Amino acid sequence: MKHKFMNVTARYPKLNQPYVWSDKDNGYIGCKWDTNGAAFYLDAYITNEQWQEADKLIKEVWKEFVAEQEKTGKPVKKPNEMRNPLDEDDDGKGYVKMKLRCYDENTKVRQLDSNLKKLPPNFELTSGSNINCKVVINAYRSGAHQGITLRLTDVMVNELADRQEPPIDFEPNPNGGFVYQAEEEAAPLVKETVVYGEQEVEVEAESKNEFEDEIPF
Repeated sequence: MKHKFMNVTARYPKLNQPYVWSDKDNGYIGCKWDTNGAAFYLDAYITNEQWQEADKLIKEVWKEFVAEQEKTGKPVKKPNEMRNPLDEDDDGKGYVKMKLRCYDENTKVRQLDSNLKKLPPNFELTSGSNINCKVVINAYRSGAHQGITLRLTDVMVNELADRQEPPIDFEPNPNGGFVYQAEEEAAPLVKETVVYGEQEVEVEAESKNEFEDEIPF
């Protein structure tokens, strides 16, 4: 089932290259397309109305999947348990998780600007950008894992947000320490004309005294 999320806000997009989760780095890292688990990822903040609409479609697709599995003699053991691509952040703000697994070196999420011009594959979408997303709602069951995945196919960028710096994970040093103070800008050099006999010489103001010390009286 195809579905669109319109005018949503990008959250931690990873579309410029394939990524994979790293336990060592405790986060996603860039990788090659043929790395095990390589995919393109995009979360997006959605409204309550969009959440309700998506949740209804997700449950519909899952119900149909469970019925099909029953018909083929492969019933889902726990049909009421599934991984849901709808989630909330620490502040209770709802967002949707979308991704596209890499099948070959040509696997890409098609990204478009507001005039539908295709963006380059390495285009870096930024968090906070206003976007439209097209996904395919798929149910899956693999070993002990089962649920719904939203396969991301297209992203249209309505407004591109400025790049944001990651949050600082330190607290100020309670024991004090180095505090940076910008150096004052050097004063511009001022030149003055000094008469030496019948000759006029232009010198820097700070060197004037040294020059005058050499004048014989």
